[in-house]
Amino acid sequence: RNKGDAATNWRQKANSVALGLLAGLALGGCSVFFRIAMDTLPYLDVLHRAVLTAFLSVAIQTVIMGAALLIWRKDEFLACLGSWRVSTLAGTVAAITTFMWFVAFSLIGVAPVRMLGQVEIIFSMAFSFWFFKEQIGRTEIMGIALIITSVWILMYLFFTREPTPLIYDPDLEQWFVFDSPCGISKKNPTRVKPLVHTE
Repeated sequence: RNKGDAATNWRQKANSVALGLLAGLALGGCSVFFRIAMDTLPYLDVLHRAVLTAFLSVAIQTVIMGAALLIWRKDEFLACLGSWRVSTLAGTVAAITTFMWFVAFSLIGVAPVRMLGQVEIIFSMAFSFWFFKEQIGRTEIMGIALIITSVWILMYLFFTREPTPLIYDPDLEQWFVFDSPCGISKKNPTRVKPLVHTE
């Protein structure tokens, strides 16, 4: 292998790493903005906030991705329409999981939920190993070990922290969790997050 091939290979790997980091940054930023969007709806309970935010985010993504495919990948767009039975099932499962993601974002927070969600990589590797007979290399094993370690640390920190204080507002008929040291304030409802609605 000459130096030119080695340099080209290195540039391709660097581009792949850069694209992966950029995609991860975009995903993390979207998760934070999703949580901010839900926090702007303080008088809705957790389920209503999750449903509304998840619906809007999925609708926006569908329009953007559909338009992009229609413009630059028209054949793939038509192929998606042709396999509507399979895509409908996959889309339904994805919509349900998206709703559960948003509920978790609203109840706990973005960082711990995303960290715990990395266990999906382990399930994906196990599925590919058992069903597709793909080999798992040393790098993948090291990655699985790091994911398990991070999840254990997350679970330890989560279950050993101080319990979240709750307060019930009889006027609004809702339970609230403290979101700042200033406590609950009806004049500034952004300081609190509705936990459940009693109706």
